[in-house]
Amino acid sequence: MTTTIAVGDIHGCYKELMQLFEHIYKNIPEEPVEYVFIGDYIDRGPDSKKVVQFLIDLQRVPMTDSKIICLMGNHEDMMLYEHSMWMANGGRQTQQSYGDDELTKFQHSEWCAKLPLYHVDTRGRVFVHAGIKRSISNMDNQRYNYMLWTREQFFSDMFPDGRYVVHGHTPLSKAYRLPHVLDNRINLDTACVYEGTLSAAFFNKEQTKPYLLVNHLGEKA
Repeated sequence: MTTTIAVGDIHGCYKELMQLFEHIYKNIPEEPVEYVFIGDYIDRGPDSKKVVQFLIDLQRVPMTDSKIICLMGNHEDMMLYEHSMWMANGGRQTQQSYGDDELTKFQHSEWCAKLPLYHVDTRGRVFVHAGIKRSISNMDNQRYNYMLWTREQFFSDMFPDGRYVVHGHTPLSKAYRLPHVLDNRINLDTACVYEGTLSAAFFNKEQTKPYLLVNHLGEKA
């Protein structure tokens, strides 16, 4: 039975990502594991280059019986297609992390350009950076910008489609040390880059909602 572990918005917080993985390893079951990174690997934090390289290396040499899925976030989208907007939203910190290493920056941009927009696991949970339009049942028909940028429109969408959505994008307040779990969705963005935490959620086939939440400080629920 496969366990799915979803990781929230990293935003260049490499140190916290390494700390989070220490706690993930302590709680990982002895079975195949599917990792889903929810997007926004870059910008605002100090170590975007290290974060992206870690994810690339993880995909190249995955852990035994594991699958690594990295989704597109709106910050990767800005870096690729909206340079001026990107510069105003953390792009400068990302450029600083690469320094004069233009080759690695180009290779990482190529990797970002190929990232998928969503993932659906074997239980039917939808993993996406920002959200989905619930009235659209076919994920291939979802709008590109909606999946990367939506906020309140998605939160207030009560269309009864039955899908459980795992997302990030909208930073939670510092009151949330762990992801916010609701009946039809979970927000994984616990605002690490804003002095919050970096969090992960563990899912299995037995229940739709996560059975375990953990952050980089080792706090669990």
